[in-house]
Formats: sequence, C-alpha cells, structure tokens
Amino acid sequence: MIQSFLLAWKNAFVFKGKTSRKDFWFFQLASFILFLILNIAQNLLVNLQYVFLTSDYSLLSTIFAVIGQTISLVSFFYILGNFIVGLSISVRRLNDISKKWAWIFIQIIPILGSIYFIYLMCQPSFDANSQE
Repeated sequence: MIQSFLLAWKNAFVFKGKTSRKDFWFFQLASFILFLILNIAQNLLVNLQYVFLTSDYSLLSTIFAVIGQTISLVSFFYILGNFIVGLSISVRRLNDISKKWAWIFIQIIPILGSIYFIYLMCQPSFDANSQE
C-alpha cells in the first residue's frame, strides 16, 4: 500500500502511461487514512488548546495552538497536492482501461456520474494483445 502511495506521488505530473487497479485503490486508501490521521490530530490539538485555555497553563494552550495551526497548514497543502496526484492517477487508470482522459468529467454529473466513475475505476485492465 505504501509503495502504491509513493509511486503515485512520484508520478504526480505523469498523465501518460497506465496505473493498475490495485495501485489506484491502494493510493485512495492510503490517502484517506493519512487525511483521517491529520484531521484527528488537528481536532485533538484544538480541543487540548481549549482545555488549557481556561486553566493556569496558558503556555500549553499557546503551544497546542501553534502545533494545531501547523498541522492545519500541512493538511491544506496535502489536500492541494493530493488533488493533482488524484487527477493524474485517475487519468492513468482510465488509460489502463482504454478510455479517453475526458471520461474524468463524468464526475460532474451529480451522484450518478460519481457512481459510474467508481464503476469505471473498478474495471479490469484492458489487454490489447488478447483482443483480435
């Protein structure tokens, strides 16, 4: 899973080529887990900041505030970068199933477009050698 995640980030600006179904879904899973960890850490630090805000430990409150804001900033840049990586890995996955890159815009259609896009991402790889 970690290799798939790192490979996707290494190929963030590569829109040609192919990505396997396994690598695509492992990247999605790792991205979700990392986002969840960042979000939980940020919320925990904000709550600790407010706990120590009313007590005599205002220095701890300030420390938790600074660390919480740092994690918030890291989370923002992670989401921004993850958007680009997600776009490139989706295009490569579409190449793998022999669909044009423009199929990525099917997600614009509310609900049904996203469901169909997930269906596309679950399709097995297209092997041109097996077709006659």
